[in-house]
Amino acid sequence: MYFLIKKFGIQKVYEMSKGVVEGINFKVFASALLYIDDIEDEKINHLQPKEKLSLHKIREFFEQELKK
Repeated sequence: MYFLIKKFGIQKVYEMSKGVVEGINFKVFASALLYIDDIEDEKINHLQPKEKLSLHKIREFFEQELKK
């Protein structure tokens, strides 16, 4: 989601998600982006990611995007 929103913007990704997730609204979409408590931090260095991100950095990014 981070890379999709970074490329297309939060509103566009939300609009695309409406066709995939039945009954979603923007409030639920935004809440889901910000909720990270049940996500385990996975080791993905073997995938050679272009950016090194923590869950908290991703959440901060989503918070900033939602304020726009």
